[in-house]
Amino acid sequence: MNCRCRLAAHRAKMVQPHHRFHRGLWYGLGMMELRLGEFSWFLRNLPRCYGHIGVLGTHLWFDPATGCSVVINVGDTGAMNRSFRLLIRLMMAVQ
Repeated sequence: MNCRCRLAAHRAKMVQPHHRFHRGLWYGLGMMELRLGEFSWFLRNLPRCYGHIGVLGTHLWFDPATGCSVVINVGDTGAMNRSFRLLIRLMMAVQ
């Protein structure tokens, strides 16, 4: 088995969601799956993205369908809701 096959197999295991962290956020083995459609029915057409979030309103998401990456850092523990609203606006703009 070559290196690419092993990396793809490991990545597939990492992104496979096992646990619900919060509505719309699912944990795999080190990565999260973002399902914006679970936040609201009118977001159901937005893609599922993979990445992670941090406590200071930091986001790193990747959409494998389009190759789009989104990185956000609002730098405030109290701005998590605001950071998700920004993420939704960005994802809607690139679709």
